[in-house]
Amino acid sequence: MQLKPFIQIIIIVLFFIGICVVTSCKKQDKTLPLCDSEFTYQDSTYRYVEGITPDTIMPTYISGADIPGLFYTKDSGLVLDSTTGIINLAASQAGSYVVYKAMLGNTACANHISLGYVTILGPAVAPVLFANTSNSQYWGGVSMWFDPDDTQNGYGSVKSTITSGTLQLIQYQPDTVVATEVTQVNGQLRLWFYISDPEAYDQDAEIGQFEIGSGSGPDVEETTFPIILSELNLTAGWNLLKLNFADANSTGGSTDYTALNWFRVYMFNTETTFPLTIGVSDVEIWDSTY
Repeated sequence: MQLKPFIQIIIIVLFFIGICVVTSCKKQDKTLPLCDSEFTYQDSTYRYVEGITPDTIMPTYISGADIPGLFYTKDSGLVLDSTTGIINLAASQAGSYVVYKAMLGNTACANHISLGYVTILGPAVAPVLFANTSNSQYWGGVSMWFDPDDTQNGYGSVKSTITSGTLQLIQYQPDTVVATEVTQVNGQLRLWFYISDPEAYDQDAEIGQFEIGSGSGPDVEETTFPIILSELNLTAGWNLLKLNFADANSTGGSTDYTALNWFRVYMFNTETTFPLTIGVSDVEIWDSTY
């Protein structure tokens, strides 16, 4: 049976339309950007501290870094560059945000959006110098002395050097309290600690403590940190220690961190070769989220 001429014409037209559609799609795949552009903000949680942290953060791409898109957020408080996705930490407010990237340049990506998440913390509590080591005032201990030349703060250090015996001790007791704004949750004792020979002490036992308190003396309203050398990883010379209050023990009641007036470090050695020296260069109270 022979097809009528107009039916033949329709079939031919449909055939060529199919070819054009297939050809057009292939060409589009080659020339227009894909839709896969995944990104994150690497640390996810940030806090801006003027002069310490960068002013801005930029997205880290998992894929499709070169694919154009429009960055935006539905929440107020986040200062975001709509072209690059760079966040201005210095100008943004504290909060948790979702950052969206809508793809551009390919109509097939019209509904494709990638997400990134970021949390910006509020201002940290400013560090407080609890005890400086620019002189020996208020400092005492076993064979304690002031060393103006060996320092981590530019002003000196206090040290305990023994030539016999087992106890080394340095303590600080000011005549006025030092107020801080930290708590047991976010507080941190930060100091430079000197040790001449870590091998002169038992490595795995508790051989002493770092103590800070509000009771004007030992064992009263103290926050204490055990000294176990294998856990502190101390090396000969100066070591920067960051001891979080949340990990500490309490002795003689809770410490009032708004009225600190006591610090002590003591250690017992097992060595018969002397001299042995420990030292401190500044004692500061920090916000542990810094």
